[in-house]
Amino acid sequence: MLLELERLGQYALILIAALLAVFVAAKWWQRYRFLASIRMARISAAELSDLLRGGAAAAVLDVRTPERRALTGWIPGSILVRDVSELALGHDEEIVVYCDCPNDASAAVMARTLKERGYRRVRPLAGGVEAWRGAGLPLDVEEAMIGPVSERADAVSVRAPP
Repeated sequence: MLLELERLGQYALILIAALLAVFVAAKWWQRYRFLASIRMARISAAELSDLLRGGAAAAVLDVRTPERRALTGWIPGSILVRDVSELALGHDEEIVVYCDCPNDASAAVMARTLKERGYRRVRPLAGGVEAWRGAGLPLDVEEAMIGPVSERADAVSVRAPP
């Protein structure tokens, strides 16, 4: 009887180890597929700074939360965007999207969504707001406007809450 219980315990341990291995492999595959889906050309902080100083008409979209934006500051002239439907930009306009998350994931997801909706010139900012700050470039840190209102009123259509 004791030998039989010991053998069942060994099988249970093997089963648990196999299930754990399958779980880890599934999570790895999920992450691999996600990273592959957001792989695209990015713009560096220096390139974006040069673009903006050169007077190019470029929309810089901030996809962070309003609270995070207020806490850490934002790239001057950037537009706080929470929903793609808020945008009123031309499909040929240069658009740069940034966030402050690892691998620029939120920015890349928003950029991919914009491309799927027909915007042609969309790139995430490599390294996000941290790369901008690390390059010694200025950030606005005034009191942020909460909600879908932006500093560039012509770029975002504002709808009254229901």
